[in-house]
Amino acid sequence: MTEGAKREVPKIKDLAAYRALLAPLVKRRVAQEPAVAAYVTIPVPTEEVITAEWDERHLKHYLTVAAEFHHWFMEAKAMAGQRRQNVNLIALLARIGAVEAALNTPEQGSKQVHAYTGGLTSKQRLAIERCVHHVADGHKVILFVRSPASAELFARQLRRRGIDCAVMHGGVSQKERTRALRDDFRLGQVPMLVATLGVAQTGLNIPEADRVIFYGRDWTSKTERQAKARVLRPQQKRPVLVEYLHLPGSLDDYMAQMVAFKGNAADAGLDWASPEFDDVEFLHLDTLLGRFCEQLAALPGCKPHELRERLAAAA
Repeated sequence: MTEGAKREVPKIKDLAAYRALLAPLVKRRVAQEPAVAAYVTIPVPTEEVITAEWDERHLKHYLTVAAEFHHWFMEAKAMAGQRRQNVNLIALLARIGAVEAALNTPEQGSKQVHAYTGGLTSKQRLAIERCVHHVADGHKVILFVRSPASAELFARQLRRRGIDCAVMHGGVSQKERTRALRDDFRLGQVPMLVATLGVAQTGLNIPEADRVIFYGRDWTSKTERQAKARVLRPQQKRPVLVEYLHLPGSLDDYMAQMVAFKGNAADAGLDWASPEFDDVEFLHLDTLLGRFCEQLAALPGCKPHELRERLAAAA
């Protein structure tokens, strides 16, 4: 998994040939180029990654799932190699989904792992703290999440802290979503919009907000760029801050890497940007999680061959 086609997915192999192919077919303008900027100004946001410290109980819960994924994947890859086949994609996605659930929605559980009962995680508390902080400073805030359950959880928690929220996800009717966005958030006094990427990443102009928080990362740069572009409009009058919340060594790092590689490939192919990752190793999920587990196994009192059993027992 460190060479071959799968490693090259997030990159354009022959950039010159790709550009030559597209040049007669695509007319592309970039918002910041002088010929465009003379007529319309699109704000350039400040972007920050904010890292939370792991809660011990959540870390044990997450690592039990992560270590199991690593163990399962290495066995599945070996068996697939013997059969000269690829690892079953559906099974792989389900396993990755279990790791993501253990990270961002552990209270929901999954088919692969039991629900976490330790209360709000440090990452969830960080998201709430950042929202409260920005609202207190007089900003309108959009908190992007990946699941309706997360949207409802954060809305409840913020309301308990006296912050009213507009909520948008697939479980809310389109009519109610439109009303809440327009009447409550854009034109009203509600300072918070909690929305899933699935319903709010495209097609909306929301220049009233100038703070965007991504509780969880997405798998594609297009989704994240489209989501934050909701506030990056010519009508935007305030500096925009975009925050990405991470837990160190987790799936957040892998997804951020994936977004960065894909975004840079798109920029290089369409906008003639300089490739940034030609000499950077792309770490696949089993590698990243394996290294994370190995780092923890190196801590005093933890032997590598006992890691999975110790984590399972502790969880």
